[in-house]
Amino acid sequence: MVAMAYGGVLSLKMQLDKHTRSDNRSKIITNYNDFMKHVIDSDYKRDATQTETQTMSPTSTISLSSWQNILCSKRTRKETFSSPMQKLMPEESGRNIFFVETSCAFSLNAKMACAVESAARHHEDHTVHLLMTSPYINDTNTLIDKLISFPNVRLVAANINEIFKGTPLHDWNQNLTWASNTDWPIYNLSDALRLALVCQYGGIYLDTDILTLAPLPLHKPWIGRKEMSLTSNGGFR
Repeated sequence: MVAMAYGGVLSLKMQLDKHTRSDNRSKIITNYNDFMKHVIDSDYKRDATQTETQTMSPTSTISLSSWQNILCSKRTRKETFSSPMQKLMPEESGRNIFFVETSCAFSLNAKMACAVESAARHHEDHTVHLLMTSPYINDTNTLIDKLISFPNVRLVAANINEIFKGTPLHDWNQNLTWASNTDWPIYNLSDALRLALVCQYGGIYLDTDILTLAPLPLHKPWIGRKEMSLTSNGGFR
């Protein structure tokens, strides 16, 4: 196995000064053996959706799309956002690795950051795109600050209307079918968005709880396996 998904909590105590920046590439993980010792195999009760709960600040001037209003409607803590997201600019060569965060969170937890970093380290000739459905990021979040110091990592705004354009899922998205008569709009959107990204731009999709331990196969299609007889779309090319 070259990639592993963990259901446990990443228990790393990072003593990082969020006010200090370095010109050298910062490291979140310095030793993968140490990282493995800190992965606890227990129920992960605080995922990205629960770690950050917020609503768009009244002081924000950005106008939200209809799909963002759906995803962001249950946030409760007000924040002031000061850093807009970049636009998605995938590599035409197909050397892309995509991660998707569809809960409208504006920051990351350590497990997500480690997943993105490990993919970037093992694929330096690829651009690693972390698509976030929140239009702004929290620029005081230390993990975000460290991640964007990697030259091949991009934190970008997920313009889902643009991504679905020209795909068989275009009308499904335009009609907001993913949010109709369901308690799971975030997961419906995530499952479809990963397919559209790879179909449109080429590359690899990985869930944000997959840690890359070695370079992934790049010359033929593949898909992850949850069990011997059950595939998983948590990672595929």
